[in-house]
Amino acid sequence: MNDINSINDHVRNVCKIGQKSACCRYLVISGQGFECMKGSDMKAYLDSRVAMETMVARGDNCPGKETKDLNSLIIQP
Repeated sequence: MNDINSINDHVRNVCKIGQKSACCRYLVISGQGFECMKGSDMKAYLDSRVAMETMVARGDNCPGKETKDLNSLIIQP
C-alpha cells in the first residue's frame, strides 16, 4: 500500500485515514483502491458496529464520495 504522503487530500484530510476514532467508518480499501461505503448496503452494518463500539474508525466525515474521487489527485511526496 502507498504511504500516507501519496494518498489524496480528501482521504487524508476529510476521511482522516490513520487517525483512529476520527477516521471515517465508511472508508474501506478494495481491489479498486479506496471506496466509500456510505451509500451502500454496508452502511447499516458499519453504523451498528460503531454503536456497539466494536470498531476503531467512528467518523462520519462527509456526504460520501465516488471511488474515482478517492483515488484521484494523488499527492506526490
